[in-house]
Amino acid sequence: VTVPSSPVLAVRGATALLSCEFEPDPNFSNLVITWQRQESIKVVHSFYYERDQLERQNPDYLNRTVLNHKELAKGNASLSIANIGLKDAGNY
Repeated sequence: VTVPSSPVLAVRGATALLSCEFEPDPNFSNLVITWQRQESIKVVHSFYYERDQLERQNPDYLNRTVLNHKELAKGNASLSIANIGLKDAGNY
């Protein structure tokens, strides 16, 4: 997994893109992706069984996150978070 070492800066109310790349597995059905907050272990977004799994998603992120499924096959697990605010600052 490769992520940028520099912080992501975003304007309040805009959308932030958290970049993440990985070596894709030809067997897409085995792919499991979980985005979490490091400080609180809040589940920001989960993907497994070939679909988003948002039942355990923290309510702070409800209807704000997007994982581009077409990009996953290319090894891109970047996450978009809409309507960024101060509460979103931290390590993911």
